[in-house]
Amino acid sequence: MMRADLLRAPIMGGERLGVALSRYASRYTQDTMVLVQYIGLPLTAYSASGSAPISFETRWLMKMAQDAARKNAGIFLVHLHEHRGKPWFSPIDMETNRTIVQPLALIDQTSPTGALVLSLDDAAAVVGRSDGLVAISVRQVATT
Repeated sequence: MMRADLLRAPIMGGERLGVALSRYASRYTQDTMVLVQYIGLPLTAYSASGSAPISFETRWLMKMAQDAARKNAGIFLVHLHEHRGKPWFSPIDMETNRTIVQPLALIDQTSPTGALVLSLDDAAAVVGRSDGLVAISVRQVATT
């Protein structure tokens, strides 16, 4: 579902963005996270400012984080690189992760917050922790 949404024509700039609500799989361990809901950014969340190919309103992302916290969840900022194979974050992506996602993750560490980048057939993610952004393995589980 995320890939299908992110592959649609961009609303603004060069790509689409979304957020995924996330939870730890167990309250006893923080080594497995589950994405429980995907929400594509609406037109009002995109911004024409900035030097990146695509920009978004950080106020909208903050509101999404607050809404997620009320649901006992964190958020992952999600986007897609249109190639096959293992993706990774571009330098602009990593700057966004360091300046926006990491501080957002430190506000409430009871739920995982980070960034997810998809390719056409794989994914990579980082999660914000008190010691910085940490790469995590991503596994897709088939849903019925």
